[in-house]
Amino acid sequence: MIRQPLRNMLSGVAEPFLFLVVLTCCLPDAAVCQPSGGSDLQLPFELRRLAFGSCAKQKYVRQPIWDVVAATQPDAFIWTGDAHYANCSSVACLREGYAKQSSVPEYAAFVGSKDADGRPVVGGMWDDHDYGVNDGGQFYSLKNTSQSLFLDFIGVPTDSPRRSRQGVYSSLSFGTPPHKTKLLMLDTRFFRDWPLLPSVGSIRLPGSAFIGALVRFSLAFFGFGEGYSGDVLGEDQWMWLEEQLTHSDAAVHVILSSIQIMTMCAVFESWGHFPIARQRLFSLLQRTKPKGLIFISGDVHFGEAIGKSSGVVEVTSSGLTHSCATATLVGPLCEPLLVRCPHMRLDHNATAYYVRENFGLLDVRFEPPDAPTPKRVHLHAAVLDEDGRERITANVTRSLSDDPSVPLRYLDEVPSLIRHTSPVTKGAVFAVLGLVMLVGGQVFVVLCVSILRLCSGKKKGKRKTG
Repeated sequence: MIRQPLRNMLSGVAEPFLFLVVLTCCLPDAAVCQPSGGSDLQLPFELRRLAFGSCAKQKYVRQPIWDVVAATQPDAFIWTGDAHYANCSSVACLREGYAKQSSVPEYAAFVGSKDADGRPVVGGMWDDHDYGVNDGGQFYSLKNTSQSLFLDFIGVPTDSPRRSRQGVYSSLSFGTPPHKTKLLMLDTRFFRDWPLLPSVGSIRLPGSAFIGALVRFSLAFFGFGEGYSGDVLGEDQWMWLEEQLTHSDAAVHVILSSIQIMTMCAVFESWGHFPIARQRLFSLLQRTKPKGLIFISGDVHFGEAIGKSSGVVEVTSSGLTHSCATATLVGPLCEPLLVRCPHMRLDHNATAYYVRENFGLLDVRFEPPDAPTPKRVHLHAAVLDEDGRERITANVTRSLSDDPSVPLRYLDEVPSLIRHTSPVTKGAVFAVLGLVMLVGGQVFVVLCVSILRLCSGKKKGKRKTG
């Protein structure tokens, strides 16, 4: 409230100046006077088509999939993580990773193909590899520098709110009510705690990522970490997310998480390895009741659709240049593994996955078309292959007059990724692991001693011959 004496001072000639100040503060990207729950960037045009994808390795100097993405004519392309694979311990290395991806001819042509309205908008989120370390979290020493370089890569203005806070989480809105779509991009790296056991995958050694995946699966399979309280977002980001949801006037809400949210496949990094944090996310969504909710994600090197059309759907797209089926070590295991992880696939369709290179599309259609006040919104999500063919589809239709809390009840049906096992079983696992470590340690010591003796014997032999 402006006190009466001050109100009198601002009357007359000063009022136009006050109006100009208020108007300026309401412009997009105004960091100081942004309204509570306002998006970091508000785009005037309605979202018709959103393209998204993740995982681009720069050893592939030609990336023809970008021509296919461009041919779909999206309003925006959103990275869901891993725009490069430098996995760096230096600033120069991080910078080089982004420079290489920016110089890929097909990607550069796509980014430079903007129309008069600035479409396609290019933005998004990082994941572990472009963050700087495989399976990385809050303890990465270069995370602040990495943040600046990532924001440079996706062209975030220097005066954007994203430049003035820690973490690269952000919101982006398209259009105005009642045709408004809001994209909420969650940073699952900057603040994230270690999982129950720190990941071996973050160590830069051959096969470490495979061992890290095996450890994740083993812990979940044998029931370790049911009550693990490690966090994913950090308190500042949780507060921001609650504000964004509470004060939103959008008819469609797209939540981006670089790692999967609802998967039941314990091999991969996901929210399921942080059960308390995932339940906090679900509870927040059920409390704030966002309309037209859909999740998109990346990371896993295959495409997948999870959830229930009448409830909540998650569509995963990964990767743009490579996939789990073409991986040297785990390629033969990729599809057999996914066949054995059918739980939570979209509408109980066990085949709703695709193991080759891909990207995602999300089409938003308000019905009736061009009506001032639409009655429904239809979301068509798809995972497309390198030829632009739809390999996985998901269709969600929501009445804009219905209670948005009804589909969100489905989140109560999402089971825990971590199996419930008895203390006896856990004790037996500990005993076996202890025995394996004991025997393995002894074998390792014997090998080291043998190698040292062998080397010592060779040196003695050389001295005698000399």
